[in-house]
Amino acid sequence: MSMAALSAVAGMLWVGANHTVAEPGAGAAATEQPGPTDPESLQFFEEHVRAILTDRCVNCHGGEKVRGGLNLATRELMLEGGVSGPAIDWQQLDQSLLLRAISYTDIDYEMPPTGKLPEAEIETLRQWVMMGSPWTAGEAGNLAAGHGEGHQGPISVEEGRKLWQYNPVEKPEVPEVDHRAWSQNAVDAFIFDKLDEAGLTPNPQADRKTLIRRATYDLTGLPPTPEEVAAFVSDERPDAWEKLIDRLLDSPHYGEKWARHWMDVVRYAETNGYERDGNKLNMWRYRDYLIRSFNDDKPYDRFVQEHIAGDELADADSDSIIATGYQRLQIWDDEPTDRPQARADYIADIVDTTGSAFLGMSIGCARCHDHKKDPITNDDYYSFYAFFNNITQPSRNPRGATRDLRDIPRSDAERDRIEQWETSVRTLRQQVAAAERDFRESAGGSFDRGELIAVSPSSEQAHQPWYYRFEDPGEGWYVQATNHRDWPEARGGFSHNVDTQKRPSLPNALEGEEVYLRRNFRLTQVPRFLTLRITHKGPTQVYINGAKVYDAGGPTGQTYHAFQLPAEALRDLVVGSNSIAIKSRKARDAQWFIDAGLYEGIVDPRSALLASIESRGEEVLGAPRYAAYRSHQADLKRLLDKPVNQAYPATVIAEPDRTPEEQYIHERGSVHGKGPIIQAGFPEVLGGGDATPVRLPEDIKSSGQRLALAQWLTRSDNPMTARVMVNRLWQHHFGKGIIESTSEFGQLGTPATHPELLDYLAARFVESGWSIKDMHRLMMNSQAYRMASSAQQAGLDRDPTNTLLWRFNMRRLTAEEFRDSVLKVNGSLNPELFGPSIYTKMPQAVLATASRPDRAWGNSPEHQRDRRSVYIYIKRSLREPLLAALDQAETDTPCPVRFTTTVPTQTLITINGDFVQEEAAVFAQHLLEAAPEGLEAQVRLGLKLVMGRFPEPEQLEENLAFVREIKQEHGLDDARALRVFAVVCFNLNEFMYID
Repeated sequence: MSMAALSAVAGMLWVGANHTVAEPGAGAAATEQPGPTDPESLQFFEEHVRAILTDRCVNCHGGEKVRGGLNLATRELMLEGGVSGPAIDWQQLDQSLLLRAISYTDIDYEMPPTGKLPEAEIETLRQWVMMGSPWTAGEAGNLAAGHGEGHQGPISVEEGRKLWQYNPVEKPEVPEVDHRAWSQNAVDAFIFDKLDEAGLTPNPQADRKTLIRRATYDLTGLPPTPEEVAAFVSDERPDAWEKLIDRLLDSPHYGEKWARHWMDVVRYAETNGYERDGNKLNMWRYRDYLIRSFNDDKPYDRFVQEHIAGDELADADSDSIIATGYQRLQIWDDEPTDRPQARADYIADIVDTTGSAFLGMSIGCARCHDHKKDPITNDDYYSFYAFFNNITQPSRNPRGATRDLRDIPRSDAERDRIEQWETSVRTLRQQVAAAERDFRESAGGSFDRGELIAVSPSSEQAHQPWYYRFEDPGEGWYVQATNHRDWPEARGGFSHNVDTQKRPSLPNALEGEEVYLRRNFRLTQVPRFLTLRITHKGPTQVYINGAKVYDAGGPTGQTYHAFQLPAEALRDLVVGSNSIAIKSRKARDAQWFIDAGLYEGIVDPRSALLASIESRGEEVLGAPRYAAYRSHQADLKRLLDKPVNQAYPATVIAEPDRTPEEQYIHERGSVHGKGPIIQAGFPEVLGGGDATPVRLPEDIKSSGQRLALAQWLTRSDNPMTARVMVNRLWQHHFGKGIIESTSEFGQLGTPATHPELLDYLAARFVESGWSIKDMHRLMMNSQAYRMASSAQQAGLDRDPTNTLLWRFNMRRLTAEEFRDSVLKVNGSLNPELFGPSIYTKMPQAVLATASRPDRAWGNSPEHQRDRRSVYIYIKRSLREPLLAALDQAETDTPCPVRFTTTVPTQTLITINGDFVQEEAAVFAQHLLEAAPEGLEAQVRLGLKLVMGRFPEPEQLEENLAFVREIKQEHGLDDARALRVFAVVCFNLNEFMYID
């Protein structure tokens, strides 16, 4: 039975055993129905229900707003109901309007409208209704009036400074607890202290197979292999668990897992959104920066400073500058109707995300007026806004936000390698140039370019006719052909987006993944030299009279390049008719362009010189000198093909000058409503004060304002930064944060369940030098982390949402973990780290939803498509269907917490989806090859791979019977039956869930 079902049953038992509610047919008015008043019921309301109603409901149904006439501020007002009737149906409690609304079972009443509540909260409210809706009496029960420290109405800055979360962290004393055997470290002491106070006992430790699976997924996002599970289970060393954690933290896959968590927080995507949804060039470099930073255990204070002002740091390097790409991640309109307002919205998005990501504060709520709940004023907002008001907004040209960077060597060995490469290149170039100079002086003659044109590119003459096809013409299409009857004709200069009025080109040029071109040309004599002048974006091959003379991937731009064709490319030329044929595919960015021309002769003097040396070098220079020249040429090419520490472009932040514009308060959030001038400064509740920009070297065109903010954020006495980050780490280890609303520590969020523990962790975090890996070790070495997730009746009765952590919270695999695990268990996963994003196979039905289907998605080689999900290209208007269905984060706004949904489309895509079906075929083939002894061995191996252990005899027999049954009933051979079995394996609870 599920936890939700157990919770509901517990609620029903509670009602039957402790309370009496109105019998069906009772005629008392709703407001006259008394609620339970026993201490246990009122405690349940205070600890579990009040926060849900306050956080989720009262904002629209209480206080200043009473939508639909329904006020949930007090029990009496709730029972009166609104325009749709009473919220509670005393004749049928389980059919109450309140429960129907939050369960989304009635299309007319779906509350809250922003999205369905988590199942745990729905079950808590259901249990509360079935108990008779107990409620604290009097003003203390007025939800609009306040709820302790975390749920008051609007408060002043002075009152806000009294709240613990806005005060500097003070490391609390670790509680003395009786159960010292269970309390392995300080984390356990704080947890047990709360449990003991509530009369609850923590769960026993989980079994070792569960523990290694839990830890491996938490730290790497991948399943442990059966061999790793077996080794850990049999490891009797007392420090086996600690060694396991250290091994996983040292894994390069650790950074991939934890970078993905951070990408949710900062709304990572590689496009701008809106109609065009244009590319953010090289945004993947920021993602790779995150992976490197987590793998290197970069101190979190440095990590924060790099995000805010990595370009202004005294020791700025390529990594710190790439980190500022964080401020380019948001959606933005490249063609706004109101450009000043669009720029203000752009900066406001940075302000909002910075406030939530690093401070856990909803600063954005104060953009138009003082915050309605928290001590954040309108002045605070624009003081914070001023830190960013000098940055440039991206232009419509995405290259306007890029900067060429060069890595700073990280070690003496790397520095020596770079110096050696540069010295070798310089020396070889000098040797090659000396030989060429000597040849020129000794050989004499001219090396001018030839002018005879055989086929002209569109850039130099009127577009010559070509014959084209989009579909594969079959074998031999590239040999000389005089009959083009089945090939349509169009003029040269072919691309994916031509203006057909100005430049006639291919009709419907967007419809194909590749294009085939050919035409004939005549020669009056066979030339001694022939030059191909070509530009293309995608992989392209060129054939002359059936012989391939050129085969290359796409250049990054569309500049024409000239290539002197080798002598063997000319041997099939004839006097009279010849043919040229071209095949070109779309580039990685889903675009293509192709234009080409042939020249009789040599296009440039350099090529002429090289051609002459090739034919007369030994004669003029002598055999030894010519051999040395050729050797130096080859060595130089080899070095240049693998450059060391070359410059590369990255999308980063920039400021135009050192003096920022004056910052005004924008009245009601409009940039056109100029209020008073305001200086950059810090929120008053956190100390306040104007910020003094950091004085930067004269050669840096930047104000130093962002660096002042970065230094303030990472001061040891800043009360928010450390608390927010350790709470995020806790969230991803224990299923939810100590403050569940991990980006909202104010009154719009949820109260802390263990505030003393949070402060202890924050203090330890700073003491450790802001080491994230040190925090992993502290949390994971606790007994609390190693608890079993099984249910116990006392816990379900007293703490059904597991607020006090009496058991470990089970969880389903994330979208990325599911996809990566499928690839891992069938042996397909490509473990390659870093590099440009990849494109999965996108179903045509999904592509059809894009405004430009032919340009919407790229095409990666198969082995690249099998890389980890963190490397998949993230396009705001076209999401990867499997990941989207399994609750991958939306990208328009930050997503600090992913809610796990359970909907029919998930099962459809994990059973019938193309990815699962294709990988099931791979898995089936692997089973056939790895276990040739027969069906039983293959089924046993399959279950072992997906579960990480050998199946129990009953499991083996059940699955073996299933495979035999589908073979017999549907006439399937072993391969096809195993493919169906593989799909079942990928959908097993033991595969889909961590515990």
